[in-house]
Amino acid sequence: MWNEQEDFVFAANLLMQLVGLLGVIAARLTESANHGRSSNWLVLTCFLIVGATGVVVLGTAHAGGLSFAMTLPLMAVGATLDLRKVSHPAAF
Repeated sequence: MWNEQEDFVFAANLLMQLVGLLGVIAARLTESANHGRSSNWLVLTCFLIVGATGVVVLGTAHAGGLSFAMTLPLMAVGATLDLRKVSHPAAF
């Protein structure tokens, strides 16, 4: 059955997903325009919050820890993925 602890884990997981999404959006906006250093601090703060939460939840060996921990790599991919078309391939 669904209990209060599972409600908390579900809500916390949803919150971490939203913080991760905010970090990725802020990183993409920082790349496209000059928003100053405050956007960079927002991105770094979001990455630190999600990373620290993932480590703490995995340390408690809770069953929902993997979903917390997967948010950080997805943030890294989302923030650095380049989808622009390139007219010529990069030389190595």
